[in-house]
Amino acid sequence: MTVTTTLKGNIVIGTSTDPTKNISIPIETQLPPAKAQEFEFKYGPQAPQDAITIVVGDFITWAATAVGLTVTDADLPTSLKTLSVAVTQLDMNTNGNLTLATSLGSVDADKKWKDDWTPIAGIAISLQGVALSIVRTPA
Repeated sequence: MTVTTTLKGNIVIGTSTDPTKNISIPIETQLPPAKAQEFEFKYGPQAPQDAITIVVGDFITWAATAVGLTVTDADLPTSLKTLSVAVTQLDMNTNGNLTLATSLGSVDADKKWKDDWTPIAGIAISLQGVALSIVRTPA
């Protein structure tokens, strides 16, 4: 007989008491862990349009609090503040290692992700594939 034990839950990115301003990422890992006393969690959407999103400013505020990012919402250009961040990769472990990769874009009226940013209003230039990554390793 084989017995499998799985630890499941959600990692919440965001600091708001309003849950619509946070994102909840489903995670799971098998027990016992591959390395004793170290849980590893990985997330990546099945397809880009399935990525979980959060408004850029809310993400930056969370990152400043959670991982010590020194950029603030006030540092961002106005056109960037209208965008969302889609989490494209999350790898972390209980030793403090974190890799969080995101893509900048927007959610259209049909709630579909668009990997697109128009940095200057009124000028027909758009940027695609703009990514933001945070990598944290303990000292």
